Amino acid sequence: MVRSYDALAPVYDKFFRPAYPDSVIRLLEHKASCCHDTWALDLGCGTCGSSRIMTRLGYKVVGLDLSFEMLKQALPVIDEALFLVCGDMRAFGFRKAFDVITCLNHGISYVTQDCEVEEVLSRIVSHLNAGGMFCFDILTRPTDYDHCGQSHMIKGEEYLLMWKENVERDQYVVELACLKKGPNGEWEAVREVHRQRFGTARHYAELAMNVGFQKVRHLRGSTVQGSGTVHLAAFR
Repeated sequence: MVRSYDALAPVYDKFFRPAYPDSVIRLLEHKASCCHDTWALDLGCGTCGSSRIMTRLGYKVVGLDLSFEMLKQALPVIDEALFLVCGDMRAFGFRKAFDVITCLNHGISYVTQDCEVEEVLSRIVSHLNAGGMFCFDILTRPTDYDHCGQSHMIKGEEYLLMWKENVERDQYVVELACLKKGPNGEWEAVREVHRQRFGTARHYAELAMNVGFQKVRHLRGSTVQGSGTVHLAAFR
């Protein structure tokens, strides 16, 4: 997964940066107002779109992502409140605890087995202060299938990106091919298959409660109609 995101990094913000629903922004804003010197950990932060929203709300943020090239895209615009770490959200470890941890843009849906999801959630709850919050979104089975089975292409002077979306049983599958011009003018090719698991809010809530979260809240009004995206907040 990391190699293709490295290839996507220069065009990610232009074509793929998601919008975050008002309910998520309001919740993050409220949490920031309740604490002094609030720290957040943004898992799978990518080019740091969500991380920068939180710094504007007054958080100090650690952004963690597996792709170094994605993190590099954020370097020109980061400030003293944002700290970047290249690492895997399935294996992170910090000496400090956080008031808020986020994992947006379906990041946790890339973890496709329940046992691995519980390991990630257990790691997250152990890094939260008492009363801390984990805000994340999941991919539920979409009601809009119009785009599935179709092929797409984006072309630029230094890249060619092609992908096809499909639904297979309980997974959303993207077959991706990317051509990118290297530093010496040669073209580099990346072909990969990305798999994200469909889930339900109830199932993820049960997994979160299994590892020590006290409450899980479905953020009403945050669901992107037809897309299958659902936002949740779990509290320690």
